[in-house]
Amino acid sequence: MKCKGVEETVAHGGEETEAPDSEEEDNAFHDHRDDSDDDYDASECLPAFSPEGGEEGIPAMPTIIRPTHQTHRDHTPLIQAPFNVAVARSVSKKEMYSNPKAQAAVRQEWDRLRLKRCWSVDLVREWRDVAAQARTDETTAHVGRLCCICVEKGSELLATDTRRKFKGRVVFLGNNVKDQNWDYAVFQELSSCPAIMEGSRSADCYGCIPGHDVMQADAEQAYIQAKLDGTPARIEIPRGEWPEEWVKRGMIRPVCPLHLALYGHPDSGGHWEAHCEAHLASVGFERIPDWHSTFWHPEHKLFLVVYVDDFK
Repeated sequence: MKCKGVEETVAHGGEETEAPDSEEEDNAFHDHRDDSDDDYDASECLPAFSPEGGEEGIPAMPTIIRPTHQTHRDHTPLIQAPFNVAVARSVSKKEMYSNPKAQAAVRQEWDRLRLKRCWSVDLVREWRDVAAQARTDETTAHVGRLCCICVEKGSELLATDTRRKFKGRVVFLGNNVKDQNWDYAVFQELSSCPAIMEGSRSADCYGCIPGHDVMQADAEQAYIQAKLDGTPARIEIPRGEWPEEWVKRGMIRPVCPLHLALYGHPDSGGHWEAHCEAHLASVGFERIPDWHSTFWHPEHKLFLVVYVDDFK
């Protein structure tokens, strides 16, 4: 049988302690505090003043005193903004394959990528064969999947409005890329450096000068204009997009080599930026030192700002 009070007495050489006699009396343990210390006095938190500041004094560091009964603040209010925030509506997979307009947008995206020869269907192989050859040759091979997403622009408009349309996009799932040993792939880390807000504002200011103007343009399918260099990458196409020949051959996990810097690949941004700067230099633009993605044309006095695939 153990007694808390006896154990404390023995531990302190037989001297009396203030420990309670049993566990039931723990709440009665004296904490050497006065109950009056719990009283809160708001006047103690008011700003103090130094007497060296004249009549008003020099204020000390201000202290914010919150109200005693503060009302609850909703982090996500249920108030709808009275203006268009230009956010595209995500389309679910069920709607993407049941809505004719969404199907047409997705089909157009697949056809455009095939027309650009973003990947080679005629060089299809089973992934197990590609991985085995890479291990034998002591080389590196990457494999990733393609995913199709769809959004609706102008979803807040009427259904009959022509500005309301669907847009499909096929992307490379760069967050889940494996190598021949089924380990997570390591990339070149070719991160892009788009222009900052000061660059865009400088272009607006330069365009406000009398006789000047500001224009904007978008690059059409910007990323796939650049070739994908570095470690060879192969893609897995969704089964719904397989050619009939693959099905007849009984392929299990067919993969195709990826040639262009498809959206989603970790190195696509760096390849597109290098491709864009090379073309701008070929027509006379010079990069402004220490200011990423901003260029100057000395002959035509043009100031250009590039933000990913937007030109200003």
